[in-house]
Amino acid sequence: MPYPKIILYKHKTYSDGTHPIMLQVVKKGKAIRKVIARCKTEDWLISKLRVSPRHLQAPRINNLIENALKNYGLEKIYTFRSFFEMENENYRLRQQVGRYHINQALLNQIIAFKKDVDFEDIDESFIYKFAAYLRNDLKNCANTIKAKMTVLSTLFRKAIKAKLVKENPLIDINFKREQSIKAKLNVNELRLLMEADLPPKLAEVRDMFMACVYLRGLRIGDLLRLTADNVKEARITYVESKTGKQHSSAIIPELQIIIDRWRGKSRDGYIFSLLKVKESADPFAKHKAANRAVAIITSRLKRIAKQVGIDKNLTSHIARHSFAVLANQTIQNTTITKDLIGHATLAIHEAYITEVKDDIIMDGYANQVFNLLKH
Repeated sequence: MPYPKIILYKHKTYSDGTHPIMLQVVKKGKAIRKVIARCKTEDWLISKLRVSPRHLQAPRINNLIENALKNYGLEKIYTFRSFFEMENENYRLRQQVGRYHINQALLNQIIAFKKDVDFEDIDESFIYKFAAYLRNDLKNCANTIKAKMTVLSTLFRKAIKAKLVKENPLIDINFKREQSIKAKLNVNELRLLMEADLPPKLAEVRDMFMACVYLRGLRIGDLLRLTADNVKEARITYVESKTGKQHSSAIIPELQIIIDRWRGKSRDGYIFSLLKVKESADPFAKHKAANRAVAIITSRLKRIAKQVGIDKNLTSHIARHSFAVLANQTIQNTTITKDLIGHATLAIHEAYITEVKDDIIMDGYANQVFNLLKH
């Protein structure tokens, strides 16, 4: 039986610039083609022989392709792997870098666990065995396993919608979240860190840590990307990479000293020097460079902790935890601290009722926290 092939037939171009998508079968040396749909060259994924998810009609056209193959007698339209890859391609095209890498890592782990896995292989028994593999072999904690199972469940919901499967094997499985104890520095430890006499490379990382505190628990990835353009009228204004929210914080004198100390030392225009990538680089290149920078920061923070006598596993995210705890202790109003920290679901807080969004009001509350660090 001749094997059919899906092709984008570029020898014919319609008036709107599209080409026909064809099912081609070669019989006795002669190509027999049937038009299925049409699309432009830039919307065609050669590696997958499907229309890119960025195309508005991609679901309809790809469904037509699948039905054409099915009608030809090929019952296997999408495998688990090809469907997962197609869905993840959508994140790549949308430049959702973090989600793309998380999903791709999970797919690689599933394939490592069972090489030729397909939808019908993934039942409750598979889920529990895979969870054990994540826990015992890959040393994933309970919260990481829960997050990965949530990704997998989302994929199955999409597969159900695409009529590839009928049931979600995770629907009745509940992976519990463990309440982790978040490390943080107290006021005395923060002062110890601020006053330490450190060599330049360690001093820059210490100042980056304190800048995260002074910017209300700013994440290190967002700090690395700050440039002179983010400094306007004695304020730092930026868009949070994780949520897309815009933030604006007053530059207090202590933060201004840090900015003045390091600004101009980066060849790529950043306030700090550890992000080694052009500002104009694509998000995937920036993500890779940021990961390298964070690894350097983490290593140097451990050296700093040992040198100044802080007996804790010091990481950049502890700056966020530390500000959150200090804010909670100082203001004692979770409705305010929710917006002050810019975090929708702080585990240590109760449910929030209202929002306070005025930047000037937030500056006042932040200063109450920073006053704790002054003698």
